[in-house]
Amino acid sequence: MDLAKGIYEERLKDGELLLFSRNRTFYARVYKGEGTRSYLYRSLKTKDLSHAREKADEFFHEIRIKKRDNLPLDNKRFKDVIAEYLKLRKSQFDRGTYKHANKVNQQQTSEQVAADVAHKTGQATLAQAKAQQIGVETEKSALDALMPNHLEQEDTD
Repeated sequence: MDLAKGIYEERLKDGELLLFSRNRTFYARVYKGEGTRSYLYRSLKTKDLSHAREKADEFFHEIRIKKRDNLPLDNKRFKDVIAEYLKLRKSQFDRGTYKHANKVNQQQTSEQVAADVAHKTGQATLAQAKAQQIGVETEKSALDALMPNHLEQEDTD
């Protein structure tokens, strides 16, 4: 192992952590755990051996904490998260379970509920249906409850 040529390899933490260099930059490798034959790699972004040992030790302990707390060891890339989200939304759309959550649709939904109430109860107007929906006696009370500033504006005219 010749540090001057950029070739270095050292096993730390009873062989669970490997500190090595490529092109004079240090990297760390940690075994993922039981039942896997894979490793996690991280560039330590340094050319100094003592600083690389410190960073490798931090990396090792970070992975141990994640294992202990049953947290994912790998960080997902943003493009992978977006791809997973789009796949979920496409499957929801294909099944017909995708709902748009914006105010226009919410307003239409509210008016549709009121229209359904009007139809079921035989009410003639939407105001009567809304009055029944919000539990008031008259259409005027319903309009007052829905638009409290409406009457104040008429009084000032």
